[in-house]
Amino acid sequence: MGVGDVEITSTVTTVNDALYDVNGDGAFDSEDPAWVRANFRSIDTELENPNIVKGNYVVDGAVDEADAVFLESILEKVGPSGIAGDVNSDGVLDCQDSYGALSFFDSQIGQTGYVYALDMNRDGFVDQSDKSAFFILVNQCDFNQDGSVDDGDFVIFTAAYNILDCADPLMPAYCPADLNLDGVVDDADFAIFYVRYNAVTC
Repeated sequence: MGVGDVEITSTVTTVNDALYDVNGDGAFDSEDPAWVRANFRSIDTELENPNIVKGNYVVDGAVDEADAVFLESILEKVGPSGIAGDVNSDGVLDCQDSYGALSFFDSQIGQTGYVYALDMNRDGFVDQSDKSAFFILVNQCDFNQDGSVDDGDFVIFTAAYNILDCADPLMPAYCPADLNLDGVVDDADFAIFYVRYNAVTC
């Protein structure tokens, strides 16, 4: 089939993103076969190992259409790298994706803390614009991570509400109760929390 790891089972499909990410943007997607097509070249097998030349998946001495077609066949089977926001890669966007997610913001491709699923606009940086888009999609009110938004979470929210300023050293790390991401935990955040608290389920 070519070089690399693809695993397809009845319930789980995974792909070695690092291997197939030929354009180096941190993801395996339709831009990778396009990169191959834009970088056709012959390989001097006397000087290079054709098994490790970037883009040479069909080991035939060239980076060419055959390699682009190979990548597209993998994409057809497994799809592109994950769903934007699906941090735990379970195929569902929910509060579980928010668990610990805040610690990965303010990072970029190439850094240890960079998480592709959080790079909502796919620009190589996980920053404020991604944070806003991410938290619109997931319910991050399950502060104690027990699977429901209940009295335990209300206690945590109230403590943050009484501190108010996210910059206050007493505020929990990454200010998780700042639900509208404006730098303070106030009535606007309580309005968001109240809706999710009444829904109960995470």
